[in-house]
Amino acid sequence: MDEEYLASGFAKVDEARDPDAYGRCLSLIHSLPFYQRCKEESFVLLDIKRGDRILDAGCGLGEDVFQMAERVGEGGVVVGFDASEKLISDARTDSRVSRLPVQFKVGDLHDTGFPDNSFDKIRIDRVLQHITKPQLVIQELYRILKCGGSLLVYDNDWSTFKIRSHNGAFTRMVETEWAESFRSGFVGRHAKKFMGEVGISDIEVIAKESTLKDFGVADELYNLHQTARKLVMAGTISSIGCESWIEELKLQSDEKSFVVTLTSFLVIGRKP
Repeated sequence: MDEEYLASGFAKVDEARDPDAYGRCLSLIHSLPFYQRCKEESFVLLDIKRGDRILDAGCGLGEDVFQMAERVGEGGVVVGFDASEKLISDARTDSRVSRLPVQFKVGDLHDTGFPDNSFDKIRIDRVLQHITKPQLVIQELYRILKCGGSLLVYDNDWSTFKIRSHNGAFTRMVETEWAESFRSGFVGRHAKKFMGEVGISDIEVIAKESTLKDFGVADELYNLHQTARKLVMAGTISSIGCESWIEELKLQSDEKSFVVTLTSFLVIGRKP
């Protein structure tokens, strides 16, 4: 397929035919009010203070790094860490780099290279879904978190991904195909368990439900048309059925009745 498939592609951005597609997706997410509210809530829960040393694990283009850096002031630092050289390179070109206490590093979240007890706070936002064994990453983040420090995980549970359609059987196939294309698509529901297993205590879990009512935005974020075409190519459904389903969703969007929902989990705890 010509387009990048976001569910599986974020795990290997630098190998993509169109790596800029992932930056465009991240920029779209940052533009949506739901995600803006979730990100602001995560900053409040972390109780960011001036002088804090913070890691944004899987920082992408670094927008959250810059926002947190505004809060830590000159005495602190926010480190943006990502596996993608492309995304980190783009982050470093942002004009805010010269005026805010930020650093960017490319690396592997399974082995970050930071010393033990390096950070006051660590945040990882919608990254674990792209990792085969997220509990190993949580273990590494625990190692580099200071005692008394906070770890915040925000991630999706794609089993809750629901698209409104009169064709229930076809829709369930699309929902399942998309959800199972992630390496750990159900990690949101398991985040509390994984954090508890490594020693994080005082864990709080907050469920967040997003709702998209515009087909164009949903298609861009969730590859609806592309996922349906994958099923056509696999011989699971007909091309006529695919196009009929897409036309139904577009009509719903025009009539203001289109709805796609997803439940995610914001989980925060403390290293004793």
